[in-house]
Amino acid sequence: MDPLKRSLRAVDKDLPLDNVRTMRQMASDELAGPMGMVEMVLAFAALALLLAAAGVHSVMSYVVAQRAHEIGVRMSLGARARDVVNLVVKDALVLVVSGVVIGSAGTFTFGKLLGHELADLGIRPYDPPTLSCASLVLMAAALLACYLPARRAAKVDPMVALRHE
Repeated sequence: MDPLKRSLRAVDKDLPLDNVRTMRQMASDELAGPMGMVEMVLAFAALALLLAAAGVHSVMSYVVAQRAHEIGVRMSLGARARDVVNLVVKDALVLVVSGVVIGSAGTFTFGKLLGHELADLGIRPYDPPTLSCASLVLMAAALLACYLPARRAAKVDPMVALRHE
């Protein structure tokens, strides 16, 4: 028998002592559900970010491969590697920003539906710092995913790209 139960038995031996726990154990048990939910949401968010970055990388790799001839022509006419990277990243930035705008509109639309669920966790559905931070993280991941194919395109030998067609 643990010391807490022994102490309580010494005070009153008829006291029912079935589920004796400390306040810390009770608080931990109460928070286990919501914290487990938060950890699961964070895991799914990280997975979604990884999948989104992989998708952007795949699409941009395909687009760069399709534009190999154009990139070869540009480089043979004097475009530097930095110019090619800027071109590809700028084109991708337009897509990423439009995706963030559409996603933000969806956030405001679905925020009303999920507002009560978020309020239970102490989160406001339209929290500007959270939304802007999430948008910046998503844009950074997408731009990194675009930068890699752009660097690969900038290293292509113009003669190889022109002969490929």
